[in-house]
Amino acid sequence: MLRNIWADSGSLLYCAGEVMAPTSQHVNPFSIYDGEFYGNSEEYVFVPIDLTDLWEGRINDTRLDLRMDDPESRSFDLCFAGMFRSEEEAYAYAGAWLTERGVSSDPVTEAPTESPTEAPEAQDTEAPAEGTQDPTDGTQTSDTETDAPAKKGCGSVIGMGTVAVLAAATATVALKKKD
Repeated sequence: MLRNIWADSGSLLYCAGEVMAPTSQHVNPFSIYDGEFYGNSEEYVFVPIDLTDLWEGRINDTRLDLRMDDPESRSFDLCFAGMFRSEEEAYAYAGAWLTERGVSSDPVTEAPTESPTEAPEAQDTEAPAEGTQDPTDGTQTSDTETDAPAKKGCGSVIGMGTVAVLAAATATVALKKKD
């Protein structure tokens, strides 16, 4: 969701799985005018970009490039950006965001077919390997297969605040060792 943007088009560069850096094959061009405009003077634009079937595995990189020819109008507001499981969830989130801020009380242009859901709570679905001891009750296991689904997507998430704290701690340790 962007506000007061004076760009015509842009590109989303993406890569996931075995692809570690975007190439010319990993560019999804789009037009701002293909987005949905909201507000009394249509100052808000929601531009969903569907990457379904274009990538698989862990997300390695995304980069948004906007074409802004006029240097005088290169200032705009990025209201939110996100990744959603479906286009319907993206539209539902945008509609809720706009309604919450009083920008629009009308439903979004594309009516969602499902309501947005919370992310499922993390569950440990891995069974201990064959012949290993279960740490919770001390029993031996001898199962050869489980019916647990294979894990897909991101297996771990580190918040940006955590990264900053870790970087500061590393820098402090490095400086102390130098002294």
